Amino acid sequence: MEFVSNMVTIILKADIPDTDLQGLKEAAAMALEGLGDFRVVSVTAEAPEQFKFDI
Repeated sequence: MEFVSNMVTIILKADIPDTDLQGLKEAAAMALEGLGDFRVVSVTAEAPEQFKFDI
């Protein structure tokens, strides 16, 4: 019997302070680990745009 792995990518966007990134990563991992083999691949923070000009 052959086992076929079907990895799915989930992207979460959250409007939280950078200081809460570690907690969000851990909470997401704990919430999803009961559904199967789950791991956090990367966590990134985007800097907000201060000004945007359309010329």
